[in-house]
Amino acid sequence: MVDIETQKFGDFEIGKMKEQDLKFLPELCRQYYVESPEGSTNIEGMYRNFEKYKDSEFWYFFVMRHEKETMGYAEVFLHPNLFFEQKPYITIWWVRIEKKYRNQGLGKKLIQYIEEFGRKMGADSCCLQAEIPNVVAQKLYESLGYEKDCGYFKDLMKE
Repeated sequence: MVDIETQKFGDFEIGKMKEQDLKFLPELCRQYYVESPEGSTNIEGMYRNFEKYKDSEFWYFFVMRHEKETMGYAEVFLHPNLFFEQKPYITIWWVRIEKKYRNQGLGKKLIQYIEEFGRKMGADSCCLQAEIPNVVAQKLYESLGYEKDCGYFKDLMKE
């Protein structure tokens, strides 16, 4: 497991998620799901999954804090690459910023922090996704130099 440094900027900091940060995540996630406010934010399940993956050498959980409040979140997966001695790459999942802190450049800061983390891990590229109707996220990603590529998704729980 790599040492994850906390980075401070103004009243904010970004760093490794701690167990006490979990209590803020259900509400943060609910802000992104209009049709189903309860979403999949089962707090007990979140604690179980965090306990299961918190020391993984491939899964990383990052939070952005303002004072004692967790107000931003993202997950990162480091993909080893077996082919052609290529470097690993990272995938960023679930970028979330608390409503009252949006449109202040904080999502951009969080992604840039994660990109730097990926470089330190030896990754040479990064991918992420945004739901088709999430134009705000798409514009953010494009402003950071991300390009639309191809991709497919299948829900394995549906028949």
